[in-house]
Formats: sequence, C-alpha cells, structure tokens
Amino acid sequence: MVRPAQSVARIEVAGEWTGFNTSSQPLARQADGSFSISLQLAPGEYAYKLVVGGQFALDTANPFTKYFNGIVNSDLRVPDCQLPLLTLQSFQASGATADATLSLTDGASASGIDTVSATLDGQALLVALAPPLITVHASGLAAGKHVIQVDARDRAGHAAKGLYLPLWVEATPFEWKDALLYFAMIDRFENGDPSNDHPVPGAVLAGNFQGGDLAGLKARIDSGWFDALGVRALWISNPAQQPLGSWPGSYGRATGYHGYWSVSPTQVDSRWGTEAELRATVDAAHAHGMRVLLDFVANHVHQDHPWFTQSGQTAYFNPLNVNGGQCVCGSQTCPNFDLVCWFTPYLPDINYRDQEAVIGMENLALDWMKRFGFDGLRVDAVKQFDHIAGLTLRARLHEELEATGVPTYLVGEAFDNAEVIKQYVSPIEMHGCFDFPLMYAIQNALTSDAGSFRGVESILSTNAATYGAEAVMSPFFGNHDLPRFTSLAAGQDVSNPIGNPPAQPSDAVTYQRVRLALALLLTLPGAPLLYYGDEIAMPGANDPDNRRLMRFDNLDANEMAVLARARTLGTLRKADLPLRRGAYQTLFVDDLVLVYARHLTGMPARVIALNRDPNPQQRSVQLPAGLELPDGTQLSDALSTATLAPAGGKLALSLPGRSAAVYLPH
Repeated sequence: MVRPAQSVARIEVAGEWTGFNTSSQPLARQADGSFSISLQLAPGEYAYKLVVGGQFALDTANPFTKYFNGIVNSDLRVPDCQLPLLTLQSFQASGATADATLSLTDGASASGIDTVSATLDGQALLVALAPPLITVHASGLAAGKHVIQVDARDRAGHAAKGLYLPLWVEATPFEWKDALLYFAMIDRFENGDPSNDHPVPGAVLAGNFQGGDLAGLKARIDSGWFDALGVRALWISNPAQQPLGSWPGSYGRATGYHGYWSVSPTQVDSRWGTEAELRATVDAAHAHGMRVLLDFVANHVHQDHPWFTQSGQTAYFNPLNVNGGQCVCGSQTCPNFDLVCWFTPYLPDINYRDQEAVIGMENLALDWMKRFGFDGLRVDAVKQFDHIAGLTLRARLHEELEATGVPTYLVGEAFDNAEVIKQYVSPIEMHGCFDFPLMYAIQNALTSDAGSFRGVESILSTNAATYGAEAVMSPFFGNHDLPRFTSLAAGQDVSNPIGNPPAQPSDAVTYQRVRLALALLLTLPGAPLLYYGDEIAMPGANDPDNRRLMRFDNLDANEMAVLARARTLGTLRKADLPLRRGAYQTLFVDDLVLVYARHLTGMPARVIALNRDPNPQQRSVQLPAGLELPDGTQLSDALSTATLAPAGGKLALSLPGRSAAVYLPH
C-alpha cells in the first residue's frame, strides 16, 4: 500500500518481475486516498520503483533498497508463504517479569503446527497454547538483559522465522544518550589467560598479539573497573578469527591483533578466547547494567576469508587492479576511491552494489548480535561503502531485534568533516557518528596554551542543527587511529611510533590538560567515547604506539589524579539526568573560557565552566531565562569545594588556572 504525500491521479509499480514496464501494473486508489496492488510473486527479493506522473520514484515507505543495473531501487522482500508465521501481538516487561502474546499462522501448505518452543536466555521456558495464540511468561528475572526466543515448526518440517524478544530489568529505562561509551581493544586491555597467548613470529612487537583476551576483559568487568568510571556501554574490538600469520605494513610486519582482518564470518579467535568466554563477557557486562557494542567491520575482509577465497574477485568485491594499477586507498588509479578502494592489497573491498554482498553483511551482523547478545554496532569505515549497506543494516536490525522496543544503537565511523558525516546520520541509517570535527577542535583548544575555545563552542552550539535533534553523536578527544591526547598535550614527537615512542610525561601541565579534556568530554551531550588508557593519561605516538597494553597498577600521582577525575565525572554523569540528557546551551565563550549549561525542562540547569589558561580567570556570566536558576540558588562544584549562587541573573565565576567546575544545585 502507498499513501502519497500529495494528491496524484495515477501510480504504477515497475519492477524486475515486469522488466520495469512503467504502465503494466497500476495501483488501485482506495477510499482513504491510498493506492494498493496485489501481486503473486515467488519468494525472493525484487527491485522496483513507483511510477508517479510518469517519473520513477523510490517507495519512501519501504526502508529496504537494492541495486539493479547500477541503479538504486526499492527492494520488495517476498517471504516464503509455505512457512508458518509467528507474529508478536503484545509484550510487557515490568520489574522482574515479562509477558508475551504471539499469534501463529500455518503456512500455505496447511500441514499443521507440530512444535512451539520458547527459551529464556537459552533455557527452556513454558509456553501456553490457545490456538492461534501463544503466551509466554517469565518471572524472577535478575537485573540486566534477558532474551526470550520463540520458535515454531509445522508437520512438513517448515520452520517459522523465530522471534527474538530482548528485555532489560533495570531501575530506569536506558536511552543511548545516557551512555558513557568505553572502547576496550581486547588484545591490548588485560591478559587474563596466558595459555592462549600466541604472538606471531616475525611481526614487530607493537603490531603483534600482546596477550589481552576476553578472560581479562571479563575480570575487569567483574572487578568494577567500569562501574567506578560510570561506564554505561562497552565497545569491544571485533572478536572474529584473524589471520595466523603477519602481513606487511608501513612500520614492518603486523598481525590482526586489532580485529579488522577477519578470516572467518563466525569463529571467535582463539587468541582471545572461546565462544563461551565471549558470551560470558557480554553477559557480565549486562549484569552490571552495561550495553555492549560490537566493532562491526563491513567494508572489507582479509584475503584469506572464505567470502573471497570461495568467490574470487567476482561481483562480491570491487576489483583491485584498475586503470593499469592497484586501487589501494590514496593511489591515483582509484576512481571514487572512498567507495571502491582497498585499504591494502590483502584486504578485499566489499561491493555493496551486489545484492548477495548486502545479504551476506546483514546476516553476518544478525548472527553475531543474536548469538552473543550484543546491543549495537560500531560500524567501521561507513563512508567507505555504499549507503545501501547502512540503510539495509538499520532496517534489518530494527525488523529482527527491536520487536520489544529495546533499541539497537548504530554509531558510525566517518573520518571526515561534518558535511560528510551528516550524510550517514538519519532516522533510517546511523543513529550517530563519532564527532571528528569536535575532536580536532578539542585538541586545538586544550593540547597547548595557544588554542581557543571558540572552535569547540561553534561546533557544540550547532551540532543539533547539523545532525538532527534525535542524533546521538559520540564526542571524543582521541581514539585508536590517532596519537594519544596525552602526548599531544605534552608536545611530544608522535611521528615515529616504532623508533621513538614517547615516554610517560612527568610535567604537571600535561595532566592538567588531560583533566580539563575529561571535564569537557564527560559533560557533553550524546554518548561520549573514552578510549582505553585515557582515564590514566597513557601516552602514545601514531598507530600502533597508541595501542599499548593497558596499565592498571603502579600508577604515579599524576596518573591517579587523572583517574580520579575520570571516575568523579563518569559516576556523576551516570547519576545526574540533566548531565546525560539535558540540552546544550552556551552561556559564555572567549578564547580562554567556555561556560555552558545542560538543561532539562522542570529541573535547574547544570553549569559547566572551563578555563584553559594557566592563569586564574574571572567572568560574570549572564543566565538566560528558562534555565530555572533563580537568584539565590545554591550551586556546588562537583570537582572542588567551591560554591556560588546567581545574583542579578548572573554568575560570578572565579576559575583557577587550567581548571574546570561542574556546578550542580543542592
């Protein structure tokens, strides 16, 4: 059924099944102004377009698209009517109980239903049958995430498409803007099981497996390391099997320790652990109230991956050899290199204009999500592949994982400017992206005394308009592809990661700058990203030196001060609703001082003040109407013993050198 936005006299549908004949299949106008047509098609996927006023148009009501003859079309997905059909009628979760009512319809073969089954977290659950309705009840649920899975089969052996029903038992319903996101690169986090250590001979140390594993990550979850930081979501590196050998890189031979060189669509790399350990790690995070994001590598595979070895360079992959050379990213032989270039000659680039590649990718994501209970995806290199992949991924995850209203978060990596990034953030593609423009502005403002807050404020004050009010962007000040913020703040040489890795700084100024960056990051809207090691001010040059093994012990006084700042701010954010969900509003900015509010209607605003100058600064800041901070409201700084109150509609701020204040009402 089609409901046009404006009055039209005639609509046709043209698709693969008619050779895209533009006039052979008119839709019938209904009394309510909509148009509809009934078609008899075999199960499968069909490219089609609507024909409105003689012009082809995508069906905007259908989130699925498909390339056909190099052109994007809407994608009609016709199910197999021989299969029984499970449909969720209602779902309610309250406290430690959950109830689901489903309908079950026999398939076209009318062979009769044979079995209906349900599980709760993999364990059998009782099912009540009152055909055609099925009811499932679960009680006594512990805090954390649970999944009810319902399946059915008819007497002819046809299996219905099962229903995946996730739910959370938690005091306050979670929103993704509540998240403080932490990236733990598995191999570089903690070695919990030395028996699975298998470094690759011939690879340089910085580019080799160093022993971090799932056992170590789970131990840190269980120990409360992340709870103490206020972390609400973990992003973990892709745990799929990586090559057993090493491969050439810019700094010598390297391995797939980072997880970006998959050689298996399903297998967990034994150097990190087993499938059971991965599941236990995700479950442990859920028990602590944390969501878990999978680093989803959708742009490429390693040349040893079966998708490549079994298909060769078919339509599933973009060709490596073009225009008399190799289409490696950055080379002059690549046309439109963002979409078709190979990162290296051993990383085949997936071609999403091939529908089988799209289907393979979406099934891969769903398999990992369902098998291990992931709550979302960090989508690697989104600007390196066609939008059809991101659009299809979002639509399919919604269709298969969100029946109960539990959202699946997609955050994309588009390493570019805002004009490029915003192309991927929408209600039908990425929920948000990592905010690279803001990251560079933060580095410019805080890694030296020569910067300015004006660039930071300019981005923060326009982000909602740039990306949309509903976007959940992820601000950050450093990640695994960039030199560590600490080394930039220390003015260290970061150009030689192998021959001249920077030492741990000893000056107090560097750590003041890191603490200031943390105060900014952890009070911003969205889902701020804390890169592992930044909570202790780890140094590091360019990749791979920025991926050193995490340190937990023998921290010096400077590192402990940074860790204390991260913990204070992270737990404050976790506890304070306006700091998580409040709108951003600039109150004052100049080169040296930035003051802003986080405000939710009906609650007094929180005021954050930052001074990047080495000298104390005083500012009188006007409080706009609507912040619910009347004169006399007592405010206390969560980072010191300072207190103040508005007077005459203004705040008189006195900020020590290189300091931050987070004022909350009390």
